[in-house]
Amino acid sequence: WQLPNNVLGATNALANIAAGYATGKPVDIKIGEKGIEITGAKLGDTRAGGSAITLGYFEVYYGKAKADEIRFGMYGANDNLILGYHEDTHIDQQQAWGPLFIPLYLVTGGWWSGTDSPFEAGANQGARDRMKKIGVYDKYNEKFNLLSR
Repeated sequence: WQLPNNVLGATNALANIAAGYATGKPVDIKIGEKGIEITGAKLGDTRAGGSAITLGYFEVYYGKAKADEIRFGMYGANDNLILGYHEDTHIDQQQAWGPLFIPLYLVTGGWWSGTDSPFEAGANQGARDRMKKIGVYDKYNEKFNLLSR
């Protein structure tokens, strides 16, 4: 069911691993909670703090982006979220939608439309829910909670 997404993800991961070795700056590879995490990738958006993409079970973090990084305003969110939890939710979405995920993701707005994309809004909510479940959401969003009182 996930085979097409995994083929694309593995291709992206291998290309970034090769680019890392070619530039003398190898990427970090580890098994994450839901997939394989490639950190320090070069073949993507490395501006500012970097970015991430998840295809199949491959989470690729470009530039300085890391799975445990806290980010504010991710895709229009008004809170701090853990980037890796957001990406993990994309794995859940791809498990549910299989080969339909990528076309549906692109048709519904992709990453460029922010919270207008149901997949990005869903990934933000997944990160939010997971942070609440393990008890860290309020810790990272305390100043926002004070402002909303």
